[in-house]
Amino acid sequence: MIYYDFKKGLSAYECKESSDLAFSKQASSLAAIYRWFKEFEHKGPSVKHQKGTERPPTAVTEENIAAVKKINENDTA
Repeated sequence: MIYYDFKKGLSAYECKESSDLAFSKQASSLAAIYRWFKEFEHKGPSVKHQKGTERPPTAVTEENIAAVKKINENDTA
């Protein structure tokens, strides 16, 4: 919604008013909206996470497999 308002040519303040009407207490702060507008002006509409902030692609590792096997062995003993 913030990007939509940005593309419509609304100011950050107008976007905040619109957001408050739609989301009331869950609406983004004016400071956050200003940051988003600045991002859109400089980098475009990308909302992808910065490198390194993503979850690992998997939790299945040799170390985890060995740990689960050890737990299972202890439970059956």
